[in-house]
Amino acid sequence: MKRIHLFIIYILTSLILSSCSFIVREEKTDVYKDLKIQYHQYLENDFMFLDDFQSFVNTVSTETAKSVVKVKIDLVNQQNQIMSTRFGSGVVIEETDISYKILTANDLLSITEPNTIRLQITDYMGNLYTGIFEHRDPDLELGIISIYKNETQPLSLIQIAKYNPLLNEPIMLISYRQKIMNSMVMGFITSIIEGDPVSQMYTSIETDIYGHGGAVLNNRMELIGIQYNLEGNHTVAIHLKGISLYLDQYHFDLNLS
Repeated sequence: MKRIHLFIIYILTSLILSSCSFIVREEKTDVYKDLKIQYHQYLENDFMFLDDFQSFVNTVSTETAKSVVKVKIDLVNQQNQIMSTRFGSGVVIEETDISYKILTANDLLSITEPNTIRLQITDYMGNLYTGIFEHRDPDLELGIISIYKNETQPLSLIQIAKYNPLLNEPIMLISYRQKIMNSMVMGFITSIIEGDPVSQMYTSIETDIYGHGGAVLNNRMELIGIQYNLEGNHTVAIHLKGISLYLDQYHFDLNLS
């Protein structure tokens, strides 16, 4: 009898030890931890109920949209004549004592020598500002302009996301799309490309060239992309990785860090 008990204990111990090999241990890498946090944040802010969606739209309309501006660009020759005019969008990302820094798409700021550009910025209240060209990077497809503050009409700073967007994540574009100030349209991320140097995300958001420079937001109302191109009539954006890379370079170049 004692031998039978010992045999049973041996068999049970063997089964328990062998089952340990099937246990999936949670990774401890920073990449895994970031992805886990990102996924839980996505679930917490998902539009599972109507009230959640209404709250999101209301907050975007009344608060987040204050950081998005319309950009008018006149291409001017040496005789100060306007050769052409283009329109786009931008988003306020930084504030100094006297000015706001606005992130936009590089192509809006491109010029052909010896021409120059003249910038006019319109905020969400229709106030006009003279824009100042600061910096652009044709490789990273982004640029920076600035405006002097209107102390009676402060603008909001966009919150930049900490984590890269997820495939199929619901997103919103706020821009001058269809020549409508702070037009808002939603869609999904359809693909993400980790390029060198341009990191892009393709979306289902229908837009046009006036959306270039517009802010792509996640469902936490954080900036995850800047529209810079179109595929058909859908937004293609520089996503968070490319924005972060550009801003690091921008601060270095302009000694603002």
